[in-house]
Amino acid sequence: MKRILAIGDLHGSDLWKYVILHYEQDQPLDQIIFMGDYVDSFHFDNITILHNLNNLIQYKKENMDKVILLWGNHDIQYLMPDLKYRCSGFRVEAYPALYSIFNEHYDLFELAYQYKNYLFTHGGLSTYIFKELKLTKEDLPNLAECLNMAFKYRDDNIFKVGVRRSGWYRTGGPLWCDKHELEAYPVNNLYQIVGHTAIKNIKIHEKHTSQMDFKLYFIDCLAPTGDGLLIEI
Repeated sequence: MKRILAIGDLHGSDLWKYVILHYEQDQPLDQIIFMGDYVDSFHFDNITILHNLNNLIQYKKENMDKVILLWGNHDIQYLMPDLKYRCSGFRVEAYPALYSIFNEHYDLFELAYQYKNYLFTHGGLSTYIFKELKLTKEDLPNLAECLNMAFKYRDDNIFKVGVRRSGWYRTGGPLWCDKHELEAYPVNNLYQIVGHTAIKNIKIHEKHTSQMDFKLYFIDCLAPTGDGLLIEI
């Protein structure tokens, strides 16, 4: 049995420290996965955001195998300044420092993480993007590897923005896919954990029939609830 804790979008907060302490009170965690969006905030100033991001990166360095840092759409706009879309809360003044941090520590982050049939990405993988990436059911056991490679070589499908987020595509890619887009186009035989779409409490959308078997966990609710998602697999 593996105990995996997924922590939703931080947006400058250091609340993750207390969430981890809570879940490790009685039993240690095997894996801690941060769902991306570490920056841009309507509550914290630039100094606080930078300080908390550096603390998180240090925590990753001290727990390389245990901690997974996923990219979020708010993060990559500083990593890759040539991208077309800007996110709400973009910090012009903090851009030089964030560009430096994310590029210097690029290898500490990844687009996707997978354990068995559970896939962790910031926004989620829709069937639309699944097909656009020329993926098939044979790729299901290695989806994270495929997605990380596509991100590395900057495949356009990874960075697509869907209509729900003022883009041009049926759904966004794994960095931008909206909750409603993912619910409408889930990948069969896959359980997905995502952040990105702010909600009040953790939500689960699932279907288990002979034709369709999927489960979607939406966990971008760290700020209002101070909670994470614990999965024991």
